[in-house]
Amino acid sequence: MKTEYIFNDAKHLPFAVRKTGQTLRKIHTRIIYETTNRLHFQAIIKQRVQDGFVHQLVYEKQKRGVQEIIWLSDHSNTNLPYEPWSNALRKIVADCPSVEKVHQYFYHLYPTATGDDFKFFENRAQTTAILLSDMLRKCTKHTIVIIFSDAGAARQRFDAEQLQILFALTNAIRNKTKRFVWLNPVQRLSGTTAGYLSLMIPMRYPNQDDIRRFVNEL
Repeated sequence: MKTEYIFNDAKHLPFAVRKTGQTLRKIHTRIIYETTNRLHFQAIIKQRVQDGFVHQLVYEKQKRGVQEIIWLSDHSNTNLPYEPWSNALRKIVADCPSVEKVHQYFYHLYPTATGDDFKFFENRAQTTAILLSDMLRKCTKHTIVIIFSDAGAARQRFDAEQLQILFALTNAIRNKTKRFVWLNPVQRLSGTTAGYLSLMIPMRYPNQDDIRRFVNEL
């Protein structure tokens, strides 16, 4: 009988899933308090003791994180081997209690420049597009933008056009929010587009140490 080999993605990740989840929960986020439908009996009893009667029903409140994440995925061929890394990390981020929503958008090598704007796709099939300006219009200073891309490092080459566009892209993002992280799954960056880009913007490898560093920076 032929036995199929079961591939375990977790063994091939450069980070530990559980520990990364614990680290990402430490991201500083804005908290709001929502009124629930549960009566706050201690507050009601306090009213009765102090005032002699209950003049207002008091309901319990619960805190909820409202952190939003914009996740920009490069789905060019050189990034396909690292897609399990990106998917696993994005799921960990989405499962954090403080994260309300992760908005994922796609591009190939680099987003198409449209005047001073950039075009991304809302799905992998590239059937619907969205402009960066429309994407960022809903952002606040609390929004976190994460790019997951090798930025040309996997091919170990330099592309001046790619560098120019990606640098303009990161500037546009940083003008809207300072909470920005570039995750590069390739470690050897010297002499590549990514290497030059990393001199101008922070670029992190998605291992345990770098994840902890960018969480502290955020």
